[in-house]
Amino acid sequence: MRNQMRAKWLFILTTLGATVSFASHTPGHVETSKYAPTYNTAQDILLNRPAMSPDSSMERDRAAAVMPEGNSYSDRNTAAAMGVTTEGMAASVNDDQIALILKTSNDAEINAAQLAKRRADNEHVKEYARMMIEDHQASNKDRRRVLRSANINSDKSEVSKTMKKDAREKISELRKSKGAEFDRAYMDMQIERHRNMLTDLDQKLIPAAQKPELRDFLKTTRSHVQNHLSRAQEVQSTLIQ
Repeated sequence: MRNQMRAKWLFILTTLGATVSFASHTPGHVETSKYAPTYNTAQDILLNRPAMSPDSSMERDRAAAVMPEGNSYSDRNTAAAMGVTTEGMAASVNDDQIALILKTSNDAEINAAQLAKRRADNEHVKEYARMMIEDHQASNKDRRRVLRSANINSDKSEVSKTMKKDAREKISELRKSKGAEFDRAYMDMQIERHRNMLTDLDQKLIPAAQKPELRDFLKTTRSHVQNHLSRAQEVQSTLIQ
């Protein structure tokens, strides 16, 4: 009876001691305690970093020790672990896809400008539309020259598909208006489009371009887009609200 009681107390004391001490020290095992968060992988530690404690550096060292060999995290994963959004990073488009994105953008502007040339009432809006037709036709011509010299083809991407769909929808909306209402709607669209294009050039297209000739052409295109935006804002300011 006395031996049974001794064994029972020994079991209880051993169990209590295990909850407040670190678990086994076997290689590859991240030690845990009752008072520390439990993590299954090193990535869990990166994404759910606990409050700093005297043992936190030890926890990071142990996490590094169990990191699978050859498993390094990319900049995007690091950004995610730090709570930084990945929006604005270069889109995963190649040179061939960028080539078609440029043509899609030019064609959309030409189609909208041709409609504005016929429908607009304001002379400044008509003049702006004529400028857009000439400039974007010239841009398409220069684009073809760059593609030939750099041996770049044209290929579809989700970006070009979305742009084409958006252009069709915007044209359909424009057709519903006329007169002064059309003038305002067209210029509002121009300002929005050119702002978006500047963002795409800066954050997606220029950083993603591989061929130097294409990258230089994109930078030149950016200056034209900025000029078109500035002129659109000037024309918009002359319209009666």
